[in-house]
Amino acid sequence: MLLDVQHLTTEFRTRHGVVQAVRDVSFSIEKGEILALVGESGSGKSVTSLSIMGLLSSNGRISSGRILFNGEDLLTKSEHALRRIRGNNMSMIFQEPMTSLNPIFTVGDQIMESIQLHTKLTKKQAQEKMLHLLDLVGIPNPSKRVKDYPHQLSGGMRQRIMIAIAMACEPQLLIADEPTTALDVTIQAQILDLIYRMREQFNISVLLITHDLGVVAEAADRVAVMYCGRIVEDGKTADILSSPYHPYTLGLLKSIPRLDDNADRLYMIPGMVPPPEEVPPYCAFADRCSRAQDACRQGLPPFIALKDRNVRCLNYITEDQ
Repeated sequence: MLLDVQHLTTEFRTRHGVVQAVRDVSFSIEKGEILALVGESGSGKSVTSLSIMGLLSSNGRISSGRILFNGEDLLTKSEHALRRIRGNNMSMIFQEPMTSLNPIFTVGDQIMESIQLHTKLTKKQAQEKMLHLLDLVGIPNPSKRVKDYPHQLSGGMRQRIMIAIAMACEPQLLIADEPTTALDVTIQAQILDLIYRMREQFNISVLLITHDLGVVAEAADRVAVMYCGRIVEDGKTADILSSPYHPYTLGLLKSIPRLDDNADRLYMIPGMVPPPEEVPPYCAFADRCSRAQDACRQGLPPFIALKDRNVRCLNYITEDQ
C-alpha cells in the first residue's frame, strides 16, 4: 500500500465559524494504481489533495485522521521532513498551470530549479535531464522551448511543462488536480494519455482529481465519488460506471451528454450543493434525491461494504432495480 488515508477531516476557520471541507474520508492507493476522486465543485476533492501534500492555507487544519505514505504518518512529520517528501516522493500537478508557473522565469529555469533542489546532479547533468523530460512529455524542439516564458506557450504545452516538473524526481505518487480543465477535447486526451504513459513507464501511483466522468473512464483503475466532503461510493471504475449504486453517482452519469440522446435538454440533478457551513447532520444528498425517505434525514448513513464496492446510502440502487 503506497497511500492510505484514514478518517481524514479537514476544517477551516471562516467568518461563519469553523467549517469542515473534508469529513471522515478514507481511501487507499496501491503502487502503480490510478484512483480518480470525482465530484462537483465544492465537494472537497482539492482540499483532500492539499491535505495530503501538507499545503493547506493558514486558516485550514487537519482536525483528525491519518495519512500513511509508505507506512509513515505524514501528519507526524515536521515541515522540513515534508519538504523532503514533496517533490522527491510526491508531486502535484495543479489545476491551472498559468497561475502555477512563475511568469517572470523561463520554463527551463523552473524545471532546472526543481531538479537541482531535489537531486545532487551537476548543472550539466540537470540540463540533460531537463531536455529529456521535455522530450518525454512531448514538447517539440526542447532546446528552444526551455527559453520560453509561460505566456508564450499554449495551455496544453504549459500543462506538459507542469508534468515535466512533477516528474523531475520520478516520484512514487503523482496528484493531478483537474489536469484537463480549460483544455480542448483533443488536448485533454493527449494529457490523459501522457499521465497514463508516465504511470506505465515509471510505475507511479496517481490520484486523479476530476469532475469529468469521461476522464475517469479513460484513465482510472478505481473511482471514489465525493459529495459535500464525504465519499459516497467507491469501487472499480468499470463496476461503478456500468452500474452506479448511489443516486448521486447515477445523477452524475446521467448528466453526461450522449450522441444518441434525443432529449431537448441535458439531465440536471435537482437542487444545489449546500455550502459547507450548511451541510445537514444527515445524508447531505437527501434533499436532492428522488429516493430519499424519512430515515435518510434521521442521521448519517453508514458506509456499507458490498461485494464489489462501498456505498454510503440507505436506499442504494442495485442492478435489478
